[in-house]
Amino acid sequence: MKLFSTLADLDLALAQRSESNAAALQQNVPLLWKQLPSILKDYVSLAGDLAQALPNQFESFTQS
Repeated sequence: MKLFSTLADLDLALAQRSESNAAALQQNVPLLWKQLPSILKDYVSLAGDLAQALPNQFESFTQS
């Protein structure tokens, strides 16, 4: 999830880091973008595993 939020607002992510960490992040942004498709696949797979562990989670949801 941290990668998603970092890439969603890169300017904010850079502003929240020290100068050296921001420079390292800026240098590695292209690599992070390349990794995004495989990370999304892992995330979707994990969501499927969790859904199996929590059957009927949405069916039992009620909104006030």
